[in-house]
Amino acid sequence: MTPKISRREVVAGLINLATKAVELELTDDAAEILQGARILRPRMVELDLLEGWICIQRGQVEECIRLMRNVEGSPTHWGMAKALMARCQRFMRDPAWRANAEEVLAGCTDPTALYLVQQLFAQAGDADGNAAGQDAAPQESGETPDPQSAFRPRKFAPVDPLTNPFVFQLRA
Repeated sequence: MTPKISRREVVAGLINLATKAVELELTDDAAEILQGARILRPRMVELDLLEGWICIQRGQVEECIRLMRNVEGSPTHWGMAKALMARCQRFMRDPAWRANAEEVLAGCTDPTALYLVQQLFAQAGDADGNAAGQDAAPQESGETPDPQSAFRPRKFAPVDPLTNPFVFQLRA
């Protein structure tokens, strides 16, 4: 009996291999492996996320932003795309990074994206993710805001994006 490997399994293996190459900072190898995965699944948006990480490691932040614009329309991966875009925009000193990061905090459930955004705000000296002078939730009339709430950091599960960069299901 000859075992058969499905295309899905091959792509999953290539993604795992490319992810390990990114983790080891072997960006050229990761990019070549990614090309093989793209031949099998040319429209798989998850591959753009992985390529975005490769671009970040290479210092190609403009290319990463371009790739993330392709992914931000995805109903399942928009949060990670916005988080990576915010990271690149902050690196470029583009003030639009904060809007993308706040959008992730407001509506994303991906722990990796939330962790990335939390790190961006911590680096910016704004660990709770709110712009100065804004409250996290609208206050009821007559309710006094907690003055310490603005200084409490949000708690997200610490997910290392390089060891587990994708929390997604491979599509057939």
